[in-house]
Amino acid sequence: MDQMVELSYEKEEFVSASGVNVSELGVMCRTSRQLDEGTRVFLMFSLVCPDCESTIQCEGIVIHCKKTDDGYNIGIEFSDLKPADHEMIQLYTKFIKN
Repeated sequence: MDQMVELSYEKEEFVSASGVNVSELGVMCRTSRQLDEGTRVFLMFSLVCPDCESTIQCEGIVIHCKKTDDGYNIGIEFSDLKPADHEMIQLYTKFIKN
């Protein structure tokens, strides 16, 4: 999952992030900005498989934020994923494992 992820929190503050990986439970992003654990965020990212493409839009909760040499790795747990988006993430994770 090498793409930009749009994160927003506190109503209108946007954070540029790069997606590292995605699972059925959440997403890991790399960013230059620290976010506190427990912060609610809105996220949007695209997933592409051979026969499908989808933009995922949902809310999540920051479950960890770890300092790295070039920024922060942020783990976000999905909190309101639509069933169709959950199915797309399942397809995507199966695709990248093969």
